[in-house]
Amino acid sequence: MNLSSVLKHLGLTAIVIGACALLCGLFASISGDASSARGFLFSGVLGTFLGGSFLILLWDVPAKTGAREGLLFVLGFWFLMPLIAAPPFWASGVSNSWIEASFEAVSNLTTTGTTAGEAVQPDSIRYWRAILQFIGGVLGVVMAVIVLAALNLSGPGVHRSHLLTLTRDDLFGRIGRITATVALVYGIAAIIGTFAIVLAGAEFIDAFTRSLAAISTSATLSGAAGAYAYSPAAAAVITLLLFIGATNIALHADILRQSSWRVYLRDTETQILILGVLAFVLLMAISKQKFDFRLISEALSFVSTSGMNVTGSEKVLDILPQPIPDVFVFVGAAALSTAGGLKMTRVLVLFSRALTEFKRLSFEHSTAKLKFQGRTRADAIVVGVWVYLIAYLGAAIILGMLLALTGLNVENAFRGAIGAIANAGPLMDAAVVDQSPSSTSLFVLAIGCILGRIEVLALAPLFSSDFWRK
Repeated sequence: MNLSSVLKHLGLTAIVIGACALLCGLFASISGDASSARGFLFSGVLGTFLGGSFLILLWDVPAKTGAREGLLFVLGFWFLMPLIAAPPFWASGVSNSWIEASFEAVSNLTTTGTTAGEAVQPDSIRYWRAILQFIGGVLGVVMAVIVLAALNLSGPGVHRSHLLTLTRDDLFGRIGRITATVALVYGIAAIIGTFAIVLAGAEFIDAFTRSLAAISTSATLSGAAGAYAYSPAAAAVITLLLFIGATNIALHADILRQSSWRVYLRDTETQILILGVLAFVLLMAISKQKFDFRLISEALSFVSTSGMNVTGSEKVLDILPQPIPDVFVFVGAAALSTAGGLKMTRVLVLFSRALTEFKRLSFEHSTAKLKFQGRTRADAIVVGVWVYLIAYLGAAIILGMLLALTGLNVENAFRGAIGAIANAGPLMDAAVVDQSPSSTSLFVLAIGCILGRIEVLALAPLFSSDFWRK
């Protein structure tokens, strides 16, 4: 096993997080927030020193890696980087314990976005949350590609273009280029969105944090933004960013190459996303007994697993009863997007398979085959999707039971579990904000957020002797 290559790439990510922490620390110092500045300094030094040490010692190690190295990198990132990102939350007073601070770091890196700390947080922490969400959104897409390649999984919505294709025997060979491309696409969109919202009258911090949260399909602090951040123009920008974040990253790369927005119209997954949003809007309109165009933005926010309040209107969870929002959030948006959840393309495959079986039952000698996105698909794809569905449902049920055992009421425990596994902050708030969670509850929720971001199945090979055998 090439463990040195894994540590080398973890070192690179640690340096990025450390450098961002130092920038936030500089801002905190200038703004007179000495407590937060100390936390950022600690994170910055820890990240850059640890990462720099790995790079210096391991720079010339062989680059060839396989499935084991890819999965270890993914797991190493989600369990090591939150520890580097946590100190500012503790030092600033937002969190009262190390467990709470680590939970905050996990929540934002996994683009869940909920908080167990103070409702009013320093500006430097708000910037830090947005930066962590963006880093988590970008690397979440990249590491989803690594996991899928490492587990040798394929199918609709997985390898949409050459850009996102990795060789299973050399997972790190093109990872730098893929990361740079994903970061460039999302970064340009977030920058444009930030300045557009500023022009709409919002303060820069509101525009910056909401833009990065939207492109990462994460949540923001409830009520932290000013009135102009919810203006019609600002809401339109956030809605567009949420759409970009909720769709397959390969589509955006194709648009940059082809200079044609019709790529979206030809994509089945995007069409299903739009239909899902319209269905969500219809359910809210029936519940409210009136239609409001703002419902479209709020529906997209939930379907994309962000759940942020886009327009400043009535909250979705106050409009729709449980479990309607929970089901949409559990399904999620497009594969290889910053959204969480099972992913729409997998659910669509199951429906396509069901339709094929109905055709076979209706006609005794039918030779109907599974077709998806205009291509005939092997039955093995359906088996893979069923495995994903069972893994997600099983993880959500186990998390819900564990949360109930920690003292949360059953309804909030299972809603919080779905929010964690789907990386949807507003649902997880049921277990964090609406209750008084214990350290054990926060630990369970943090594990759930990580499981959702690594798509659950990445843990399975670790318990197999064949995986570790040379």
